[in-house]
Amino acid sequence: MTSIELRAARKQLGYSQTRFASWLGSEVATLRAVQSWESAQRAVPAYVVEIIRLNALLTTVTRIEA
Repeated sequence: MTSIELRAARKQLGYSQTRFASWLGSEVATLRAVQSWESAQRAVPAYVVEIIRLNALLTTVTRIEA
């Protein structure tokens, strides 16, 4: 996942960088980590990509069942 894709995923959720870090959980991300991923200073870890992917999948399933 690129920094641009991460930013798009965060914005799709309607979250600020701070809220996104909180949503991911303190064991996973800090505000500084989110900032470094979005500025491409650091690669987005695979586990963060998986959390985002699973959330998208669950959101889709929930919409289908509703």
